[in-house]
Amino acid sequence: MAFNGKILSNVYNINKYTPKGSDSFFVDTNVWFWLTYSKGIPSNRQYLQSYNQFINSVLGKNATLFHSGLSLAELAHIIEKSEREIHEKVVSKKISTKDFRHIYSNERNAAINEIKTSWLQVESLATQIKINVCEELTNECVSLMPNNTLDGYDLMIHESMKSSGVLNIITDDGDYTTADGLNVYTSNANVLSAAASQNKLAN
Repeated sequence: MAFNGKILSNVYNINKYTPKGSDSFFVDTNVWFWLTYSKGIPSNRQYLQSYNQFINSVLGKNATLFHSGLSLAELAHIIEKSEREIHEKVVSKKISTKDFRHIYSNERNAAINEIKTSWLQVESLATQIKINVCEELTNECVSLMPNNTLDGYDLMIHESMKSSGVLNIITDDGDYTTADGLNVYTSNANVLSAAASQNKLAN
């Protein structure tokens, strides 16, 4: 799907960027999902391996990675959803989130173990940036919503990144390119094409 947003950030192609030891990056939740969850990358989306390779390159240069406490909420949600959908195929029927949690206790516990394993990896690889979810932050996020296409979670992460002085993000999510002042590192072909056409591709 083509990316049609107005790009305000600087966009870097991770397949053409060599990390330096002085670099620091915030890692978006989906990238953590692909890197740390045992079933994270589907067989028909192998291009996502480029993110894992880039993370390994960053770590190999002893550069710094960051994550947010908000990433746990997102990561737990998508891992549980993935495990529920896997079990739906086993039993050949739809399972609501509530039923998965209350009826399929063995599968739910397996999902929790997957979440724990993923989060331990996140914590071992990255430093958590500070975020204070207070009235000032929520008001700021609401006021910024008309200016970009980030959702509420991502707006809070964006604001906490700015407060921490972290302006580089590794993500497949094109919405981050609509936020001014960021450097977006991606291998999303549609985003890279749009960035090139808007003269926002930095490498």
